[in-house]
Amino acid sequence: MVWINPEKKTATVLTIAGLDPSGGAGIAADLKTIAAIGLHGACVITTLTVQNTQGVYRVKLIDHEFIKEQIESIISDLMVKAIKIGVLYSSQSIHVISEEIKNLGVSIVLDPVLVSTTGQKLIEDDAISTLINDLFPLTTLITPNKNEAERLTNIRINSIDEARKAARELADYGPRAVLIKGGHIEGTFSTD
Repeated sequence: MVWINPEKKTATVLTIAGLDPSGGAGIAADLKTIAAIGLHGACVITTLTVQNTQGVYRVKLIDHEFIKEQIESIISDLMVKAIKIGVLYSSQSIHVISEEIKNLGVSIVLDPVLVSTTGQKLIEDDAISTLINDLFPLTTLITPNKNEAERLTNIRINSIDEARKAARELADYGPRAVLIKGGHIEGTFSTD
């Protein structure tokens, strides 16, 4: 475990996402991953869920002003070197987050979570364009799965070539790199 030394601040990875109380996704999973690679993790919670390993039953949005205060608190105190973003849910939240992180000069990885594995909607329909316009241009890497890439591009993905086509279209929105996760694409192998 990495502890912050008050004399010399430790490099921090900030995760901005929703809380999955079962620990399988969102903030909980991100913090476990960050710790497993030996870094200090800090978090900003955007949504609370009623969720377990069987599904997501309810989503509660955290007020966008509270999200802003969380981010300001972390970046004023910790040495944030990278940001990982997950569930954002609303246009207001996305806009606030974009404004708060746009001038930090750090690597930003965005997983554009739109729907849970069990089908629960995790972003408002009108927030998708805000996600694309406000946040995609700030990101170092976006990591949509097949279903997310299809929704963001309107390209049906059943092959690696179609995934490449969707990735190129997503790259036109401004992220430096696009990685379409292959786990949902049919076939013997899962190719990202």
